[in-house]
Amino acid sequence: MALALATKMPEFAAIAPVATPPVTIERLNLPQLATPISTLYMVGTKDSLVPLDLLENTVENWAIVSDCSLNPTVTTSPQGVTIEHYKPCNSNSEFLLYIIEGQGHSWPGNYSSLPATGVNSTTNQINATDVIWNFFEKHNKTAF
Repeated sequence: MALALATKMPEFAAIAPVATPPVTIERLNLPQLATPISTLYMVGTKDSLVPLDLLENTVENWAIVSDCSLNPTVTTSPQGVTIEHYKPCNSNSEFLLYIIEGQGHSWPGNYSSLPATGVNSTTNQINATDVIWNFFEKHNKTAF
């Protein structure tokens, strides 16, 4: 949903899809974003609904339409979070992919009352709310 909204609403300065299913640029009917939108994409290694291998095409296509490098800088934190930073991007936008070890199809850093299966497993390696808020504060628009 966030990817589709970003293509239709240039008012957004940044988006942060979490556990978002793969989408092709053809499905969005978009050759390139009119206004590049900073993107922080979060996925988990134990998310069986959004497996990492299916996201490769989506991530590559989003980097292309965002006018970002296709060769990310990759870092891994001691907590097991791999960050792929697709830089540089034109128009001062930024594209980051967070791959969270052990995270299922749930909100990172949040308690889940659902059974801890591959789909619902949650980790406390990062707090998605804090990470996303900091990203949005960094990428904002002062006026619409």
